[in-house]
This record gives sequence, structure tokens and C-alpha cells, in this order.
Amino acid sequence: MDKIKTEKIFSPVVLFFVNLAIIAITEFTGQLFFQFGIIHMIAVFFIALAIVRIFVRYYSYDPILEKFFQASLAALFVFTISHIVEYFSMSMGAFVNYSDHVLVNTVNFYLISLLLIAIGAEAFLKVHDSRSAMQIRVLIGLIVTFVVLIFVFTTKTDLISLELDEPTPYIYTLLVFAFGLMTLMKVKRIGKYVAISTGFTRFLLVAISLIMLSTVPYIFYDLLEETFGLPIYQIMYLSHFLFYAAVSWVFLAFGRIKISGGVYADL
Repeated sequence: MDKIKTEKIFSPVVLFFVNLAIIAITEFTGQLFFQFGIIHMIAVFFIALAIVRIFVRYYSYDPILEKFFQASLAALFVFTISHIVEYFSMSMGAFVNYSDHVLVNTVNFYLISLLLIAIGAEAFLKVHDSRSAMQIRVLIGLIVTFVVLIFVFTTKTDLISLELDEPTPYIYTLLVFAFGLMTLMKVKRIGKYVAISTGFTRFLLVAISLIMLSTVPYIFYDLLEETFGLPIYQIMYLSHFLFYAAVSWVFLAFGRIKISGGVYADL
């Protein structure tokens, strides 16, 4: 597919109305999308968007900066498939059954996505700042840790709880916002240093913020349900709506890479 045609087909206006339509149809049908897990299957569309971006995007022709873009693509793909994994992790009879280990594992996928973006950003910044690759090694170690946790929580489902009297919700909130803010700062620095990435980083900053916010309904569903009286299906819908918006912003970010001037123009 042609790059220019792709940007026109999946423009900000189009994706805005796609997200709006998803919200409207989901809310109009009440609990249907929640009970049968349809809200997760919508993620297939966004996985398709991620695949489109793998094959149709602008290249920076800078091997170091390109690592940042490639890591962001990897994060986009991990982020989108998390809901397919989530769907098949649930007990499925007549209805989908949500449980704490499934919600925690979805947050683990989100954390991996944030760390992938951070690794890509750090690959550029370490060269710019002339420092060692120690941070990258630590971030890779953290990703391995979360992959192991996903496996453990999948096989031992009673090992984790999001009850408010347990430490889990507070630990995960700290992890999400610590890694999220770290990633935001790294991405913001790249936008400041590299002119061709300014548009990309602005969109990515919004996406990262939405990823962070989308974890809150999962981590504190108990608080939202019992203290604020929100029904569980609306809590799940809120997280998914934020998820879809975040994927849309990441997708649009790749259309904002501007290749112009100097060596880039020659290439």
C-alpha cells in the first residue's frame, strides 16, 4: 500500500470516528460486548493497523534513530496482541470470566510495551550522551522479568490478587507511572534533539499517557466498583476505549516522521 494513500485512508479524522463508533456501538449494546468478550476481539482491527505500520511507514535512514522507531513498532505490536492473549486467557463458557491474574498479565504486557519504547529511545540517547549501554541491559532484564511473571500468573492463577488490602495494586501503579514517566522523558528528549522526529514524538507522548491511564481501571477495578459504584463492564469498557485511542495515536505518530533537509534530503 502506498504511504500517502495509507495516511489518507487512516487519517486522524477517520480514526477519530472509528473510535467514536466503537464507543457508541459498545455502549448501545449494554453488557453484550463485555459478556461475550467482543470488546477484546475489536483489537483485531488495531492489530491490523500495527501490521500495516510494519510494512508501510517512513524511514529515517539513520541506523541509530531507526532503532527507536523499530522499538516503537515492536511496542505497538505487543500492546495490541495483549488483548488477544487476554481473551484466550479467560475461562470461556457461556460468558467470559474476568479474573485478577488476567488483568495483571494485561498490565504486564503494557509495561513491556513501555519498556520497549524506552529501550529504543535509550539506544539513541546513549550515543548522543556518550554513555554505556547499562540502562539498556537493565531495561531488557525488566522485560524478561515481566515475561516470566506472565508465565507464572498464567499457570498459578491464585498467586496474584488486586484486592485493595493487598500490595499488588499499589506496586503495579508505582511500576506503571515510574516506567511511563521515564519513557515520556526519554521520548521528549529525542523530539527536542532530532527535528524529523518532532511530530512523531508528540503523538507518541500522547499515546504513552493513554497507555498509562488505561491500566488504572484494571488495577483499581475493585475501588471503582465498590467505592464509586461503577459496574464492572463499564470499568472494562473504559480501559479498552483508552487502549484503542492509544493504539490510534501510535499508528498516527509514524505518519508524522518528516524526512527533509541535509543528508536526509539527499537520501
